[in-house]
Amino acid sequence: MASGVNSTWSKGSSEPGFSTLKEYLSWQLSIYAELFEAENPGLKVEGLACNWLKADADAFWVIERKPSELVQELLKTTYFFSDNGPVYFHPDLSMFGIGSTLPAEVKEQTPIVAPDVVDYFTRLLKTYKDAEAKLEEAKTALRAAMTEHKVKSFDFGTFSATIGADSVSTSFDTKTFKKDHPELYKKYASSKAKKGSFTIKLKDND
Repeated sequence: MASGVNSTWSKGSSEPGFSTLKEYLSWQLSIYAELFEAENPGLKVEGLACNWLKADADAFWVIERKPSELVQELLKTTYFFSDNGPVYFHPDLSMFGIGSTLPAEVKEQTPIVAPDVVDYFTRLLKTYKDAEAKLEEAKTALRAAMTEHKVKSFDFGTFSATIGADSVSTSFDTKTFKKDHPELYKKYASSKAKKGSFTIKLKDND
């Protein structure tokens, strides 16, 4: 099997630069091999290799295959696509060789995601915050215009807007009822498991 690698290196890169690329290739081709064998029972990938063709710096590399259990663990790991490709989240990055060379006192401070992922989330949150504020401002103006022209609902083609009728809501003071009538509350109350919420907030200084 052959795979094109969408990766570049600057002219004059030293061997350490190649080491990083080979590590990338090791994961990429190991995943390909794992999936190939899964789809073709009985067939075994004998080895991984790469023809590196870049201007005047061509090379042929035999690539080390990652252990099957590590590849399987990676394939089960939660991920999302950022501007720079997939980003994986895993509780123990050291099993993939990430951060394993850091001193013990620094390991505990290692962020769970890379800095570029933090930047990606920050840009999304800022975009969302700005768009939300502008949308609320526009909704207020649109509602005022519809109210002035006595229009309750209107289809604008790409979106529609409707002003709901005024109403009175009624709330039930569960806390007080439970305190005043504990047995009755227990009789009618029911419980069910609920997944904890997940909140991302942009700090005020951002």
